[in-house]
Amino acid sequence: MFSRLRRHLSYANIAATLAVVFAMSGGAYALSGGGRQPVGSASVPTAHAAKKVKKRSKTLTGARGPAGPAGAQGAAGAQGPAGPQGEKGPGGEKGAAGTGGKEGPAGPQGPAGPQGVAGSKGQSVVSEAFEGKKGTCESGGSEFKVGTATTYACNGKNGSGGGGGGGTLQPGQTERGLWIAATTLPSGSEYYGLLTISLPSAFNGESLPQPHYVKDGEDTEECGEHSSNDKTPVPSPGQFCIYETINFGELTFHGGFAEGTNTGENLYFSSGKPGYARGVWALTAAE
Repeated sequence: MFSRLRRHLSYANIAATLAVVFAMSGGAYALSGGGRQPVGSASVPTAHAAKKVKKRSKTLTGARGPAGPAGAQGAAGAQGPAGPQGEKGPGGEKGAAGTGGKEGPAGPQGPAGPQGVAGSKGQSVVSEAFEGKKGTCESGGSEFKVGTATTYACNGKNGSGGGGGGGTLQPGQTERGLWIAATTLPSGSEYYGLLTISLPSAFNGESLPQPHYVKDGEDTEECGEHSSNDKTPVPSPGQFCIYETINFGELTFHGGFAEGTNTGENLYFSSGKPGYARGVWALTAAE
């Protein structure tokens, strides 16, 4: 407020103001002191004097003085209301793809699923060796039965067998063949399978000896040294050997399932899970 008053004050303004005050007060005092006129009647000369002073002050107005120093800053006003939200700006450019993160740890194992429905009980293969004519065979062989189905494995005709001499394996001669066994029949916690070997020629008119089971890399007195690459092993005279080349499921050999004949043998295998094995068998007639 005082700063605004300072901007309007000048020497002329101050002199005119003092003249008016003096004229009004002095005139009233002079008239009242002489006793000629009441104090209240001084309004006429006072007004006239003020008019003269005012007119004279116009001619005595000096140059405008310099602005005074700025006053102290006032207190901050209250915050105004928030303005309207601006328009959405354009989207920025897509950044470069980041590097792939490390593979996280394996999650916990899920719960075991429900046990499947038990399958129907399988049927075992029943085999029986025979001599002479039967079914489609003319010179003996083996009969295989699965349920109501029957099939035959026939011996060769006389003179065409491995030993020659009327179809009988002669002393010191060796006969060979391939075999494969599968354990697919469940029995409690085990699986079992039956392997039947039928000889195309008779074994010197006698029953077959108990077979020896030889794994890959083994060396036995009865069957010699076995290698999975050897397809023509030669057992010792009078020995019947089962040579293993592949075994999936850890099949265990249990020997002959029943007493062998001179035309074939039934062999028994078992395992803790379904599997199969295969290899070569060889039989050398005694000398």
